Amino acid sequence: PPSADLPIWGVNPDLIEITLTGYPVVNEYHEPIVRIYPVADYVALEPRIQTIVDELQVLLTSQDPNPASIPFVPLFNAAQMMQAQVAYLNFRNGQGVRFITQYGQAAMPISNDSAFYAFIGLTEDDAYLISAILPVTHPLFYEDNMTEPEEGWAAFSENYETYISNMEAELITEPADSFFPHLTPLDEMMASFLIPPDAIP
Repeated sequence: PPSADLPIWGVNPDLIEITLTGYPVVNEYHEPIVRIYPVADYVALEPRIQTIVDELQVLLTSQDPNPASIPFVPLFNAAQMMQAQVAYLNFRNGQGVRFITQYGQAAMPISNDSAFYAFIGLTEDDAYLISAILPVTHPLFYEDNMTEPEEGWAAFSENYETYISNMEAELITEPADSFFPHLTPLDEMMASFLIPPDAIP
């Protein structure tokens, strides 16, 4: 099977990818893109995806306002550093969760060249996952993740959990239009999706 030869983040079934052209934010690591995955095919290729689906179903049922982590695809060879502005949204034939996040392999600042609006959802029939990665910027974010914090890298790394907790807390009260692009039209776009049963033959 492919999973024997490839890392989990390198395994994908046939899927739909929608790349947004003319998007107003350029991100160092991510293109603005919406992906639609057939669950059964994805699980057949990589059984660990079933855990992500199960965790997502639990989260969408509980609608936890402050989850410790949010299951997401595509998978990255990096950790989910933050879950901010968490909101649960319905789309035309399913439900999902959106949040602001950044992935990294080390204690890096949340930055305008790395952070993004993430959406992960599941159709009502559990047949399809839909995910979106839409880069966003915000005045509270560093301009880039390579600029050394005032306190120096060592002190920043030692206090990273506090930094992330404070960032998440500050962002709770930030209005949707303080982000660029504004979060409301991104939410409206995700809410407009209808994924038919035969979307991927």
